[in-house]
Amino acid sequence: MRAVGCCIRTVARHQAEASSDDGASLLERQRKERSGKIFTSRHDGMVVLHAQFDPVTGDLRMGRSRRTATDLQRAALALRDQGCVGCAVSPDYCRAHHIIEWQHGGRTDYDNLVLVCNDCHHKIHDHGHTVEQVPCTSRYELRSPATPPTTGGSTAPRAPPA
Repeated sequence: MRAVGCCIRTVARHQAEASSDDGASLLERQRKERSGKIFTSRHDGMVVLHAQFDPVTGDLRMGRSRRTATDLQRAALALRDQGCVGCAVSPDYCRAHHIIEWQHGGRTDYDNLVLVCNDCHHKIHDHGHTVEQVPCTSRYELRSPATPPTTGGSTAPRAPPA
């Protein structure tokens, strides 16, 4: 019942905020005022997303309010990652992956998400690969699990010393 009351208040507020001069509601005006630009920096060649976000579009931090990435987050991830962070396949074939996993308290925030394809997603969850940020470029990459050093010779287990 609480959700119904919230919806009724939201609709009432929306109706109350209707403009007296042009008949357009606040929601419609905000949708028209949104903007976003994509350009390549002349200084370093980096692709830059410049955007103005308003309460209608939300920001890129969803926290724990939802598990899946929003369309806006996916668009921003496609610009930042330019495809799978493991194999560079097109963003069209990728899904958003939580760096700190959802079940371990990870948030659905832009800075905790990367794009990965299905194969690389399985590498993460089934084979122990990790997503790490490269310090000098701030790009994300997929890292293989650390393998224990081999001492050479047979890989068969040895008997304990007598």
